[in-house]
Amino acid sequence: MHGDMRKDGLRLIILDILMNENCHGYGISDRIEKLYGIKRPSPGLVYPLLSSMQKRGLVKVTERGKRDKKIYAITDRGREYLEARTDELRKVKKILNNLGYFYGMGGEELMSSIKELIKNLDKVDENKREDIAAAMEKLINAIHEALELRKNGK
Repeated sequence: MHGDMRKDGLRLIILDILMNENCHGYGISDRIEKLYGIKRPSPGLVYPLLSSMQKRGLVKVTERGKRDKKIYAITDRGREYLEARTDELRKVKKILNNLGYFYGMGGEELMSSIKELIKNLDKVDENKREDIAAAMEKLINAIHEALELRKNGK
């Protein structure tokens, strides 16, 4: 998820969390990490989004917790907003669950390794490049095979 889509999805996830419990920003991030097995969203993403959601009347601050942390609750308007977007919420949850599974399979490390490879490919000798290309082809084939099995309902 990128840009606005990411913020829209996160907005729905935050409201969904607040349907079950009032929480501060860090607690929301922590809950996302635990629910979906992904890195917790950064404070630079969560807090401005909570502030904007508060201005739109989707959430409200119900109390101040320890160290003056704002405790957020969903409003009636927030519930209506969430209920009108149940299909979107389901899709976002599916993406986050899949991302969590992917990370659990080593996907996060794979993506990090690919980024490093791209940055340093000019330093890799030809034999190693061929080895990497063969390994990538094997992985691509395995992914396509797994997706074909899924398409055929097996």
